[in-house]
Amino acid sequence: MFKNAKTGIITAKTLSTRILQELPKPLQPTETRFQNCILCLIADELTRTRQLLQQRTQHQTW
Repeated sequence: MFKNAKTGIITAKTLSTRILQELPKPLQPTETRFQNCILCLIADELTRTRQLLQQRTQHQTW
């Protein structure tokens, strides 16, 4: 779905692209750019949160 086939990691670009596909059309260009910025920020934060959770989980399994 959102995961990279090789790494299994969800990237901000992949997530934002998928979310944009679900948005109502047509959107104005300035509106689209603004939404892209917001979606990328959200996706970056989700990626960072996932990485932190993976690190914490790895420490607990040792």
